[in-house]
Amino acid sequence: TLPLLSAAMATAVSDERLDAFLDTLDDLGYPGEEELEVVRVAVQQGFASALFRRLCIFLAHNLSSLATYEHAVSASDADDDDEASFFIGLNGFLREHGCPYSGLMAGAESYTSETSIVLLEYLASELQACRILALQREPLSDISGMTGVGPLQQAAKELGIPQDLAAVQMCSALEVVVVKALQETGSQYLADPLLPVPLSEGDMAQLATINQSLAEEYSVRRSMLLQRLDVTIQSFKWSDRAKHNMDEIERVFKPLRRQLSSSCNISLHNVFLATNEMMRLHKTSGDNVRKGTRNKLQSLLIGSVPDRGGRTDEARPPTEMPRWRKRTVGAPKSQRRGGGGGGG
Repeated sequence: TLPLLSAAMATAVSDERLDAFLDTLDDLGYPGEEELEVVRVAVQQGFASALFRRLCIFLAHNLSSLATYEHAVSASDADDDDEASFFIGLNGFLREHGCPYSGLMAGAESYTSETSIVLLEYLASELQACRILALQREPLSDISGMTGVGPLQQAAKELGIPQDLAAVQMCSALEVVVVKALQETGSQYLADPLLPVPLSEGDMAQLATINQSLAEEYSVRRSMLLQRLDVTIQSFKWSDRAKHNMDEIERVFKPLRRQLSSSCNISLHNVFLATNEMMRLHKTSGDNVRKGTRNKLQSLLIGSVPDRGGRTDEARPPTEMPRWRKRTVGAPKSQRRGGGGGGG
């Protein structure tokens, strides 16, 4: 829900709110990469900021492309440095679009930081809604470039469903085909779910907390393994033979390394999609596991290496120190000499 407008609200916009707006911009396909502090200054300056006008044009222009407007906003308006004329054009677009916030159309001079961020949030949320409606109305072939459509088209192609259907009709057709296929294959085709009981709202919250904790732990583990990998590759580069093949090593290793991430992508959806097959523990040396871990490095034989010991059965027992004995008092000098006294 957008916050209520107030002329008295001139406080600085929070970092969380600006960060959420930047995330929305990325989702909408904004071509630039704006820094948070730069956007904060643009919001404070309002229409006097070229960046603020550029953000308004991006959102309004994309809205205009999804419907027919008399006061359409085009990308060429970005060259208009006249704040008043720019606001007049945007104001006409907002009124024609049915903007419910009168404060956004009161005048450019009345804009504060709060009003500016509300305008951007409003245009972004309207663009999101219009794209969702367009996705539901138009055939998939006309919106194939939008995020999330590719897997849907691939599923339709594999199942022989026409791809000129709207997204909602496509999902319904997919459901019919999948249900029919499950009925023909029988109940034994799919394993039973790992979680056979429904979860309450409290259970879902607790499950989300457990998943978050495990995700953080495994992210640390993955980071450690990736660090060990980087150090290992770095140690290979120290050899004389590798110094002459640095470019080849980088060419092969870097693309593979970029595919490895420390983040954990397991979500709650995986819990509901999991089957009881996961309860079976497979040995790491078994065929099911080895087919995913077998590689050429395992065929290399390591030659003889120096014996570094370490076998406990060959360790020598520690040498015992002689037992401590109390010192005895020495005998008289005459006795030590053996007897009698020395006479002449």
